[in-house]
Parts: sequence; C-alpha cells; structure tokens
Amino acid sequence: MSQWLSTKEVLEFYGDVNAPFTLQQVIDKYEPRVNGEIAVVPYIVELDDEPIGLCNVI
Repeated sequence: MSQWLSTKEVLEFYGDVNAPFTLQQVIDKYEPRVNGEIAVVPYIVELDDEPIGLCNVI
C-alpha cells in the first residue's frame, strides 16, 4: 500500500510528489479504518489481480 501510494501517478492527486508515504504513515491512517474504529471502510480496486485504485466507503 505504501509503495502504491508513493507512485508518481498517485502522489499527483493524493500527496506531494516530493514526499512519498512511509509505511508508518499508511499504518497510522488506515489501521483504524480496517479495525472498524473509524466509520470509513477502505477497498482496494483490482483489475486482473492488479491493484489499480482505492475507494473509501462511509
């Protein structure tokens, strides 16, 4: 997840191309969502078993 979030294409929309996401930043943001502590459920969108996107559902 941190690798995907740190790609140039993703950082253009969701971050800073000069500051890629660290693994700890991803854990801090998404772990509470995965554990149900925050009412946002993250889904990874795949095409032919390749992750191509992220969708958050409230």
